[in-house]
Amino acid sequence: MLFKKDLFESIHKYIYWYNNKRFQSKLKNHTPVEYRSVV
Repeated sequence: MLFKKDLFESIHKYIYWYNNKRFQSKLKNHTPVEYRSVV
């Protein structure tokens, strides 16, 4: 079951990165979370 745990952890990390760390030019170079807090 170690593989399943690793898979879930990797998915969770990717989702966190996607929503909190990745900059978007269409959001005026903010992360999605930053943009929501500004708007």
